[in-house]
Amino acid sequence: LSDLPPSFVLPQKTVKEQIYDFCSATACTLMLEYTEGKELDELWYFAKSKELSGDVDEFGQDLRIACKTAQKKGAIPKDIAPFTKDKGSQFLRRIENYPPELEWKAAEHKQKSYFKVIGQYDAFDDVRASLFLYKRPVIMGLIWGWSLSQTILDGAPDGGGHAIAVIGFERRNGEDYLVLQNSYGLGVGDKGRHYLTRETFNTYADMFGVVMFIDLPADEAKFHNKWKLPLKYNWIAKI
Repeated sequence: LSDLPPSFVLPQKTVKEQIYDFCSATACTLMLEYTEGKELDELWYFAKSKELSGDVDEFGQDLRIACKTAQKKGAIPKDIAPFTKDKGSQFLRRIENYPPELEWKAAEHKQKSYFKVIGQYDAFDDVRASLFLYKRPVIMGLIWGWSLSQTILDGAPDGGGHAIAVIGFERRNGEDYLVLQNSYGLGVGDKGRHYLTRETFNTYADMFGVVMFIDLPADEAKFHNKWKLPLKYNWIAKI
């Protein structure tokens, strides 16, 4: 932890405007934009995640299936997305309504693997270390009960489930916060961002987990996990 700077925040990418219960897809596509270098479509992504989970009419999506969608199927660029939110939730969440040839375009943006972020510190510092080491966001789940105008998020007010991207950490007035990039446009929080306290983050990390995409083949990733090898070691050479 002594190697970490007081603040590290990734540059702001697309400030997305979430619709319906598509927050998991909105946060995932935002995360992928940091590695793929282009804006990606959350509508197709959510429909594809619903195809994988087989619960099209259930509310929202869990983080594991949301991340598995990127690993198994990928994502499509926003500039070839066939629909907008005007089509409505019931239409947009069903993959059979989308042109099947989009599968080929999505495959160009498949991810190799994803990890639950767990390390030697508390969850808050595990995420700080991972953000700084890999220079890419993580996705977390929480219960959102705050006003969207609120900048500092503390406590655990009653609310509904929400998936959100964490893009950095910042020290303010001697306190450390994780920087969240929300999906309700620039008009919420601090130009679309919020600052989450350590205690509140640790509560929700324990409940829902925190996930990050890593550019490693899944079998190689499992090998590194099993033997606790740093990524600089080549797993084939070790065998």
